[in-house]
Amino acid sequence: LRYVDFSKFRITSFNDIYSKLNKDWNMFINILFPNFYNIYSYLILGIFGTLIHVGVYDIARKVLNVSEQALGIVSKVYFPVLAKNINKFKEFLKVMLVGSMALLILNYVFIQYGLSYLFDNNLDLAKRLMYIQLLAPFIYALMISYGINYLGVLGEDKVLRNITVITSIAGFIFV
Repeated sequence: LRYVDFSKFRITSFNDIYSKLNKDWNMFINILFPNFYNIYSYLILGIFGTLIHVGVYDIARKVLNVSEQALGIVSKVYFPVLAKNINKFKEFLKVMLVGSMALLILNYVFIQYGLSYLFDNNLDLAKRLMYIQLLAPFIYALMISYGINYLGVLGEDKVLRNITVITSIAGFIFV
C-alpha cells in the first residue's frame, strides 16, 4: 500500500458522470449495444434451448473469444498511431485482415482436431455451432478496423453509433 498515493484519489460526482455521458453519448451507445446483443443471445438460447445448448454455445463462444481478444490487443496498440496519423490505416487494415485470416485458419484446425477434447457427447452440435461462428474473427476485425479505429479517429461518432444500433437491432431480430 505504500506504493499507492491515496491523496490523488477523488470520488467522481454524479454531475461529472452525467456530463461525460452526455458529451460522449454516441461512443457509450457504440460500446453498450453489442453487449446487449451478446447477452440477448444467451437469453434466447436459454428460453428456447436446453442447458446443454447454452453450455455448448458458451464454450464455443469462449474458444472464439480468444481470437477476438487477440485482434482487440492489436487494435488497441494501433489506436494511438492512427489517432496521430490516419494515413497508417491501410497498414493497420492489412495487419487486421491477415491476423483475422490466420485466426480463422487456426479456428478451423481447432474445430477439426481439437474440439473433440472439449466435447464428447455433443461434438456434432459444437462443430456446427463453431462452423457458423468461423467467420467471427474476420467480421470482428472489419468492425473494429472501420469502427473505432477509423470512424472513431475521424470523429464520426454519430455515424458509428448509427451503424452499431442498426446492426445490433438486426442481430436481435435474426437471433
